[in-house]
Amino acid sequence: MNEISTYQFFLLYQTKNNIKLIDVRESYEYDQYHIDGSQNIPLQLLLDKHHLFVNSLNHYYLICHNGAKSRIAAIFLANQGISATSIVGGISRWPGRLVKTAKYKSY
Repeated sequence: MNEISTYQFFLLYQTKNNIKLIDVRESYEYDQYHIDGSQNIPLQLLLDKHHLFVNSLNHYYLICHNGAKSRIAAIFLANQGISATSIVGGISRWPGRLVKTAKYKSY
């Protein structure tokens, strides 16, 4: 299982296209704010049905609020033979812009 700091991932995210970023927070958390281009797959769903969402042909970066859930997910995926990196510090340390789902727009 690999780890990368939030800032290191931010630099990578700015320079690389087609990064597979999975946000393992709950859907309501993701809707409040998330990184543009990320895919929301809550941790329990990923653990239960990973074969529906990931494959061994790609590398996945995993993020959560502070890095704890993404670490669990990355270890689990690595044990399944899937290349994954946990983003240490999580979205709480994200230096870039975050987007909101429409239903959470400010009034």
